[in-house]
Amino acid sequence: MGDLKGIGLFGLQVIGLVSSGETENIDDIISHLESNDVVEYLFNKYNAKFAIRFDNNTYDNSQLNKYFSNYSFLTSNDARRKYMVSGQSNGLLFLLALLMDKVETESIKWTVD
Repeated sequence: MGDLKGIGLFGLQVIGLVSSGETENIDDIISHLESNDVVEYLFNKYNAKFAIRFDNNTYDNSQLNKYFSNYSFLTSNDARRKYMVSGQSNGLLFLLALLMDKVETESIKWTVD
């Protein structure tokens, strides 16, 4: 099992896209989850807006894509019902919700000093 180094930074890039007004169709994002290439898809499409390069030199995109592909069974209805993301054009927010799912499951191991 590989590590998810860079997943938080990827999330920050997605936040940057949302804050600059970019949108993605939820079904298109789910399609890229199924294709196991959502990181490359967004990096290639929005390359000029990404402050961090996701070109497989620094981060292992295959591991990041593998994490996201674990959610490829979801539908846009699941996005609304389970992750509180409504509106077909909110695919980027859906990705952020999937990251929050990881935070929720892993945070029980975290401590605060």
